[in-house]
Amino acid sequence: MAVLIASTLRRLQRLPRTAAVWEGDCRPLPTTLIPEVITPEVTAAAPPCLLWVDSSAEMVRALLFVGVVTAREAFVQGLIQAMERPQSPALPGLPAKILVRDRALQLFLQEVLQGLAIRVEYASYLPLIDEIFVNLSLPTDTAPATVPDTCAVVIQQQVAALQRLAPWETVPLWRVVELTLALPSGTETLYGTVVRSEEQGVLFFRSATELLSYYQRLATAASWQDLEAALQTQNCWFVVLGEAETGMTAAMHFGSRHPLEGERYHLDEDEAAVLAMAVGGAVAFFGASPEQMAGGLLTILPLGTTTVSIQARPAVALESSLREWLRPLETTTTDWRAVPPLVTLQEMSRPQIEVLRGSRRCRQQRDTFPLALPLLLWQMPREPAEAAIQEITAVGGLLGLGFYHPPNSGRYLSVIVMANGERLGSAPLPQETAQILRWQRSAVRSGYSCAVAIAVGGRSRSRYNPELRQILAYYEVSLLQLADSQAPLPVSF
Repeated sequence: MAVLIASTLRRLQRLPRTAAVWEGDCRPLPTTLIPEVITPEVTAAAPPCLLWVDSSAEMVRALLFVGVVTAREAFVQGLIQAMERPQSPALPGLPAKILVRDRALQLFLQEVLQGLAIRVEYASYLPLIDEIFVNLSLPTDTAPATVPDTCAVVIQQQVAALQRLAPWETVPLWRVVELTLALPSGTETLYGTVVRSEEQGVLFFRSATELLSYYQRLATAASWQDLEAALQTQNCWFVVLGEAETGMTAAMHFGSRHPLEGERYHLDEDEAAVLAMAVGGAVAFFGASPEQMAGGLLTILPLGTTTVSIQARPAVALESSLREWLRPLETTTTDWRAVPPLVTLQEMSRPQIEVLRGSRRCRQQRDTFPLALPLLLWQMPREPAEAAIQEITAVGGLLGLGFYHPPNSGRYLSVIVMANGERLGSAPLPQETAQILRWQRSAVRSGYSCAVAIAVGGRSRSRYNPELRQILAYYEVSLLQLADSQAPLPVSF
């Protein structure tokens, strides 16, 4: 029988009693909180987060990182810490009642705490902890860009005009517009290009050298690692299209990117003015006829209490270089199988499942609602990802997911089975065998259920950890035991 030693029990009994209700739970830490995690090995090793919170006072009393989600002893350790040494400004004390969402844990805590007269009850819903993890799981890119009030109206107007024009759908990738901005502090030149692979929108590079360096590295990327390294070199302003929810218009995201600063959505007045002028010049240029483009355009834009001018002209010298480098990217292939995806295994918490189930990305879901769900993530360029989703939809969805270990390979392969029985293989999984077996056991505990997500993305902060707007499709499927036609390979749990 699990009991506290007598001295510990006496020490706790001397603490003041309160009428508070506490909640306790242990869940995987949302990957949005650990942006430094860029490899699946480190992500798989990220420890679960154990929380004890006072739902009456709405504050966290103890937060620990533990080695195993189901370690019952860790719950007691965290609870004693919450009683005697709370991490918040709260005073030491005992609650009147404790809520947990695991019946085995409820019985264990009732046994341990029987000398403290604390009621331990089961609850399928923990309001404060669920709210905490839902908020932590929300993508950071949902927050709109913040700009000073003096520039807010004009920049929103120009961004809306760019969205209506949608030049990323028609303008070739090699097209470069040179924008000369007449600022009060002097003249500044930017170079704008459209993007439509991992994201759709317009990038405004701060120099011709930065633009050429980026696109040369992008065109010569031979692997996902090379692509990631190229994306990290972007030194530009950006305006990109977000994903639209059902019945809603897609929002535009804008801000700044820099190798040393990363992606930033908060702009000061000078920065917002520069971006508003750049977007206004791009709208005029991309919406003009070829003859007007060739001759250049002058745009006058109201900005605050004055007006500013933007000269837009084609950057012919830059276009000739980009035309050569990016010619292969202009040819869209329908054979998405020729583009191997970046694959990895992850674990989703219940709040993350709720977010994806409630979005337009959810293509199929199971009847049950598990507390956690293992996930196979595919990341691909946009065109092959959309082609894959269209084909999966055409055959009626996905049947399930299994694993295959080639005889002469040290790595497992994931195999997705479509509704028509066709198997879709992938590149070798980066996880070790022990990690894959833990993932499979998690699927078994979830009723032989798991999930598949198809996403775009590749820069360091979204590699193996895409933002919500980068997830194009989400499927909940069955875990399958697959056997090779030559050598049966049953999955052991």
